[in-house]
Amino acid sequence: MAVSTQGRDWAPLIVLAVAGGLAFTGIGLLGGYAIGYAQHKPVARAATPTPTPTPDPTPSPTPAVDCAQFGDFPYYPGSLAVAASTQDARAWHVYAAAGQVAGYYGNGASQLAWEFRLASATGSRWTYRISRAPFCRGSLVIIADPAGGTLYEAKSDSQ
Repeated sequence: MAVSTQGRDWAPLIVLAVAGGLAFTGIGLLGGYAIGYAQHKPVARAATPTPTPTPDPTPSPTPAVDCAQFGDFPYYPGSLAVAASTQDARAWHVYAAAGQVAGYYGNGASQLAWEFRLASATGSRWTYRISRAPFCRGSLVIIADPAGGTLYEAKSDSQ
């Protein structure tokens, strides 16, 4: 008694399907290459000489920065402005530990315009000397708020 397997009947069809799939893939790749080859490519042109501007003999002044307003001062993320102790100061409150806020400023406050140099640190109070080009100078005091969080105040030096 002979046993026939049905797998042999499908083998030629499977081989034909794989070969057809490979052929269509090859045609698709060649077609994509032909489309890319036929696309417009920029043509280099001769450079046209442009007149060079002559420098202005008088230097323009550096824009004034109103230091007392602290308009671009980098406040700690999540801070809210609060009343400052004097008119030439700005103050903020944040619900973060005072040590974290002091570390933020000690590491540059993620910016380059303002510089922070630690002048003193005692208990839960940090004082930094701050400066910003061209002429802004002042201090930053960071203290732990007894009610929670941190208070910090930036004050410009007299000008």
